[in-house]
Amino acid sequence: MLKLVGCSPNGLKCKKLGRIKIWAGPTLQTNRALECYDFGLNGFVEKALILFIEMIEVAGLLPNITTMASIMPACVQCEAFSSKESIHGYAVKLGFKENRYVQNALMDMYSRMGKIDISENIFNSMKDKDRVSWNTMITGYVLFGRHSDALVLLHEMQRVEKKKTRRENDDDEDENGGPNFITLMTVLPGYAALAALTKGKEIHAHAIRNSLASDVTVGRALVDMYSKSGCLNLSRKVFDEMPNRNVITWNVLIMAYGMHRKGEEALELLLSLQHVVILG
Repeated sequence: MLKLVGCSPNGLKCKKLGRIKIWAGPTLQTNRALECYDFGLNGFVEKALILFIEMIEVAGLLPNITTMASIMPACVQCEAFSSKESIHGYAVKLGFKENRYVQNALMDMYSRMGKIDISENIFNSMKDKDRVSWNTMITGYVLFGRHSDALVLLHEMQRVEKKKTRRENDDDEDENGGPNFITLMTVLPGYAALAALTKGKEIHAHAIRNSLASDVTVGRALVDMYSKSGCLNLSRKVFDEMPNRNVITWNVLIMAYGMHRKGEEALELLLSLQHVVILG
């Protein structure tokens, strides 16, 4: 029997919940509902928390791994849920302390709470890290402004995954968890912030070799990185070679021209964007 410190469905007021009946796990429908609310569609985080609490209090069901990993982002976003760390303690009581999916969710939660040291402790204690684990910790460093640590961790990620690939003799990098487009779009701003253009070019080369450069988010991050490093010609080259662009990509380059006092080029690009929008 367990106790959980959480929120009341009525107004999400924090209180102690009653005893919980142990059950193998909630239904698939409940997990789906949590995920939909959580990532959901217009950020219905309070509804996700209410559903989570009602599942325990009303239905008497004990959350499983999927439920716990899904509800943690909602805990961070919901201001009414003040005892956010209690969800960590509850996960431990449920026996999920060393579960990778729960650990990844906890790292993200603490990073967004500004408690990066706790995220680091969780990351360093993990016995089995996947790509999400690395990306979550790297993102946490970036959110905290620790770009140097983010880049160090990226290189450690590459080293570990190369070693794992050789050991397992497996050519599927996506399965092995090496850097993907999320990793690259997260770390590239760090190279600009640290004026580490050479390292940024290495990441660009990595993106090309692994067919990631065509991703619109990676392309946008490269355009931004080169422009902030003062290499407008390379920034424009990446922009021109992108197979797909969104409005954000156009805006990044337009602002880069403006920042470097190239008003004529910025206006020209703006007119081109308007033309594309009209034709689209």
